[in-house]
Formats: sequence, C-alpha cells, structure tokens
Amino acid sequence: GHTDDDATHSCGSGTTVVDDADDGSSTETRIVDATAPTDDDPQAPNIVLILVDDMGWNDIGYNRVDGLTNQVETPIIDDLANSGIILERFYTEPDCTPSRASLLTGTYATPTGMYHDSIKQDSSWGLPTEWTLLPRHLGQLANYSTHMIGKWDIGHAAWELTPTERGFDTFHGYYGASETFFTHQMMHYTTVGTDQDYLSECPDNKFVDLKAGTENWHAQFQYSTDLFTAKAAALIGEHADTPNAPFFLYMAHQAAHYPYEASQNSIDRFSAKFLDGFDTRMKFAACVWELDQSVGQVVDALK
Repeated sequence: GHTDDDATHSCGSGTTVVDDADDGSSTETRIVDATAPTDDDPQAPNIVLILVDDMGWNDIGYNRVDGLTNQVETPIIDDLANSGIILERFYTEPDCTPSRASLLTGTYATPTGMYHDSIKQDSSWGLPTEWTLLPRHLGQLANYSTHMIGKWDIGHAAWELTPTERGFDTFHGYYGASETFFTHQMMHYTTVGTDQDYLSECPDNKFVDLKAGTENWHAQFQYSTDLFTAKAAALIGEHADTPNAPFFLYMAHQAAHYPYEASQNSIDRFSAKFLDGFDTRMKFAACVWELDQSVGQVVDALK
C-alpha cells in the first residue's frame, strides 16, 4: 500500500505549506498577504493548492533530523515555512485516494466510501457524484475559474467521475495511482495474460495514462514535474489577462511517489550524500529536489 504523506502549498493572496507525516500528523505553514480581501475590497483571492505525494514529516528540510541517510533538501519550501506560520496539528489519511477525497470534499474519507484502498488505472469505483467537490463550490459561490494539474486518483471508471465533470474547467494530468515519471506508463500492470489484450489497445502498445481534459495529452517522455510546472506557469500567465476573475489551481504532483525518478543532474547532486546501500533514498531526495524547484517556479510565476 501507499503512505500518502502529502505536502500542500497554496499561493495567491496567501501561501500555505502542509507536510503530512506517516503517523498521520503534519505541519502547516501559512503566509498571509496584505492584499487579501477586506470588507472594503471583497474580491475573492486567487488560490494555488499544491499537493505532494508520499512525502513524510521527516522528508522536508525544516523538519529534518540530520544524518547520513536523510539528506533531503527543500530550500524553497523551507523559506516559505520559515517566513510563515507552522501548524503542527494537521492530519490526513496515509493513502493516496482517501487523502484526496478528504481534501476535495472537506470530510473524512469514511462517509465517502473512499477509505479502503487506492484507485488504480483499472479500478471500477470512484468518489460518488453525490459529493460536491471544492472546485464546483468555488465556481458556484464566487465564479472561480478552476484548473487541475497532476494526479487525480479518485475515480475515472465513468466520465462523470473525472475532473472536468466534477467542477474543474481544465485538467492536465493522469487518472490512476502510479506511473513512470518520464514515459507516463502505468505501474501496476503486467505484460502477460489478460493484460496483453488491454496493451494492444493502448497508443504505441504502452500503458500510458496522461490526459488533457478527456483527450490524450501528447507529452510522453517529458518529466512529469517539469511538465506540470510548465503548465501551471502557463495557466497563471493566462489568468494575468483576466485579473478580475478569481483563479483556483489544484496542482497534485506525482512527486515524490514511487518510482523515484529525477534528472541525472539531480541524482548526481545527492550521489555522495548517502551511505552505500541507500540508493532508493538518494533517488527520493533527487525527486524531492526537483519538486522543491517546481514550487519556486510556481511562486515566481505568481509574482
């Protein structure tokens, strides 16, 4: 199973950083901007919410206990935390699907039926449509434009379960639980037996899960963290032309979920910082480093 130790950041009129640990606890940092709406200026704030996958309490710089096996570096997120407020009593389910269902519905996963497993690419169930999600509330209550980038993982067995049917105006990302970072191929399938029939129906005979809306997003072989970051920056830039319309971006990163992949430059950065035999941790650190750089690029785009 997964340990969905998610880190969340929101920027706009305020910036929030949340890091959820494998024991269910977490820390949250919030920076409140002086441009936030007031009674005299009630315009709704722009919101960017960044969700990080499988990142534990000790996987971020400002919580790190130094040691030869734990040299994870997150300087940009650390700066956001150190200039904000850290909330240390914030809790999440330790799994991909229930944590996302709770975040987007504002309720515990148990009432939604999403508490027992993660949704895979071939799962036949999803978050029931009776639950109204955050983007639809924002659109209905304050006329937000709503956008999602990254990992969905709360159901796609029918179109009505997918992001653009649940309140998002646009979606660029993938539906399932896990895939490779560079080729976007599904992780949990094999290439034997009945899966061969499914494989023959996939583009280029590969299990690819990458969508732009309901169509295939032809961006295979682009590293997901970079791909998602570039799309986020583009959406933020497009919104700058309509500043009077509030903007909501939910950016649910693939990082730092298995399989831990990063550019060779980032892997080389950490190759000498870990003891022999800790190659997996080294690759995880490189993956998180790429993620931290992404947060910085998104914050720069907002400026």
